Amino acid sequence: SSGLRISSDISISSFRFSRDITTTTTSGKPVRNISQTFPDLGLTWNRLEKFKLLKRFAASASYSFGYSKRINTTEDGITHQPTKKDITTNFAPLFSLNMTLKNGIQTNWKWDRQRTESQNLSLQGGASSKSVTTSETYGVNTAYSFSAPKGLKLPFLKKIKFQSSLNLSLAINIRHNQTKSSVLGKGFVVSGDTKEFSLTPRASYSFSSQVSGGVSGRWLDTKNNKTGEKRHTRELSLWVEIRF
Repeated sequence: SSGLRISSDISISSFRFSRDITTTTTSGKPVRNISQTFPDLGLTWNRLEKFKLLKRFAASASYSFGYSKRINTTEDGITHQPTKKDITTNFAPLFSLNMTLKNGIQTNWKWDRQRTESQNLSLQGGASSKSVTTSETYGVNTAYSFSAPKGLKLPFLKKIKFQSSLNLSLAINIRHNQTKSSVLGKGFVVSGDTKEFSLTPRASYSFSSQVSGGVSGRWLDTKNNKTGEKRHTRELSLWVEIRF
């Protein structure tokens, strides 16, 4: 179901349940796959700009939250004995605040978190192995648009006016992924651990309906905390479009 309103400002945008069962054949043997998602929940809280903390600088503000839990089970198609089980809990987002400031700047502050627990139940002697993968992402996005329908004077071209629009945006993201593994019930050992930082600015402009262009860049730093390896990526793109 969807669209359940709790109050004039708070609503459950989605609340769903799903279950799928499929049977495939692997090496001549039937394999049964069961995928179940419950709950799949989304919540939105609007008109936060009325609160004293935000009303000084925000023209509009809203908060959103999402949570889902998915269980994927693989079974022997004949005995229905489980051979593998994955449990994924996903907060997407755990926290998301959208604001339009009084000066027209749009911002989004977001925090996502995901955890997947995988268990292999088909090892010899009834033994099992388990791995846990966690992912956290923190992001800040800002955007601003400016238009001059009556024309825009440039300081270095004082006698020329351009009917123009300008769009600016900046995205900052920090991501941390980690995988831990355990065999035969022993303690977990970190098998993968990476951190990533990215900065993506973008600007696009339109001097008229015939001329447009822009520039974008990306600054990406990745570090493998397990091996110490570091990678750096720098990108810059320019484009111009002229329509005849």
